[in-house]
Amino acid sequence: MKKIMFYRRKTNVRPVGESTPSPVTLAVLFAMFLCGLLIGGAGCCAGGPAAEACRRLALFLLGGSPLKAGAAGLGFMLFTVALCLFFGLSPLGSVPLAALMLVKGMRYGIMACTLLREYAIKGLIYEMLIVLPGASCAVYASLLLAGLAVQLSRQTAQYLFLGGSAAPEIKKYLPKAGKACAGMALGCALDALAAALFSGLF
Repeated sequence: MKKIMFYRRKTNVRPVGESTPSPVTLAVLFAMFLCGLLIGGAGCCAGGPAAEACRRLALFLLGGSPLKAGAAGLGFMLFTVALCLFFGLSPLGSVPLAALMLVKGMRYGIMACTLLREYAIKGLIYEMLIVLPGASCAVYASLLLAGLAVQLSRQTAQYLFLGGSAAPEIKKYLPKAGKACAGMALGCALDALAAALFSGLF
């Protein structure tokens, strides 16, 4: 019995009701985001109708209007929250949530590459002053929210298919998910504020 208790202490078994995303989950989601950055940048640099559509989309989102910048960020925030909620309650949601971070990375990759192509050195300054402040906040919050949703999805699968003894307690996720949503909203506000302060430089 003592050997069993010692083994349990050493293996750090996570209970079914745990609502904190593991570092491995966050690392995988962040790796998918980085892959999205590379794919978005490469797709925007390539020629063809798809690249032109990417360029126009990026220029629309970065048109210098605070209202437009805030609305674009808010729309993508609501899209992220809705998908995290839907797939978090699904036992098969881990893969789509990783794909969500890939899409988010592609969005920022397209914007960064378009700015560099259209404005050269000014585009790099534009990226640092207008895109990065809101993006750094919104991406971090999105990673946390997606990580929570992945954790919930796994616990749902464990309960439904692997004989888990307790149902996932969704109430445990609400405070942390609310903080992540607040972080994404702060990123949208920073996008609008940065566009209002610095868009006149270009």
